[in-house]
Amino acid sequence: MVDNGIYGLTKGQASPTTPHGHTTKTTPYGVYEDTLSAIPIFLAYDISFVARSGTEMDELTGIIIDAIRHPGMAIVYVVSRCRTFPAFDYKEPAGLFAPIPDDHGPGDKLKALELAYSAAPAYIGVFYKILKPTLDTRLEEEIRRAGAGSGGKEVTMEELLRLFA
Repeated sequence: MVDNGIYGLTKGQASPTTPHGHTTKTTPYGVYEDTLSAIPIFLAYDISFVARSGTEMDELTGIIIDAIRHPGMAIVYVVSRCRTFPAFDYKEPAGLFAPIPDDHGPGDKLKALELAYSAAPAYIGVFYKILKPTLDTRLEEEIRRAGAGSGGKEVTMEELLRLFA
């Protein structure tokens, strides 16, 4: 997910992630709502791989490779800047981002939430990473159990669906 903090293609309207106080064409006196924090939403949905990165290519590439290799749902939240309607300073301000501390275990969801809510600095790296059964694995298990209930005969998904038609 790429987020530049603005609806740039619609001529610079504020988005849910536009920083509080930032002026846009639709908020000439500044954004008055709190900024949406996406990482805690991903954690609440129990996505098994959650990361955030800036646009520094080596770091971003490593995170994307890790996400692709992860079995299960993975989301990489990429913070970018819009050149036309910048909601963030184009030159990254010192202290805006910091790497997730080395002592953070990516299986600790409470610590991941704490880090996700940090605004100064905003952390980048892998917030949460666990292994759990994927949807495919769970469906295969259901099909196996259904087949066991039919005297051991292998059951196809089509046959199972016909039972409910």
